[in-house]
Amino acid sequence: MVDCENYRRASRLLLESGLREAFADEPLNLLKLRWLEGKIHAGLGRLRQAETALTAARQGFFGKSQNYDAALVGLDLLAVWLRQDKPVEAQELAEDVLETFIDLGIRSEALKAVRYLREACLQQAATPVLVKTVVDFLRQVEWQPLLRFAPQGSR
Repeated sequence: MVDCENYRRASRLLLESGLREAFADEPLNLLKLRWLEGKIHAGLGRLRQAETALTAARQGFFGKSQNYDAALVGLDLLAVWLRQDKPVEAQELAEDVLETFIDLGIRSEALKAVRYLREACLQQAATPVLVKTVVDFLRQVEWQPLLRFAPQGSR
């Protein structure tokens, strides 16, 4: 539902699902739920709640040495900060996400996409749409390793 941008239904289903109780003894799944909650809040325009949920999920993933997921959550948080008009925070986070991906040794095309986003943040030209483009690319390149990143407008 979140990927289809049906945030109200996603929120309702999450509340009704009982997943928080079902995953009470599964810390990684609880972090994934917190991440999902952050995305739902962001989609519903509840930016403060989104920021809180995403920050907690990101810190939790780092605490569990799940740095790739932490970096991905960071991208969602970056989009929230752009919507909140926090360019300095967005720049710092873009740099941190890039450093994490470099440390993890992700594919060069994925790094190219994240570097492009970081540069856009440095120039205060990044938008939530650009963040979504990069996140979507990162998902696709996992399954299509020959895929090439081309910023919007040059495809």
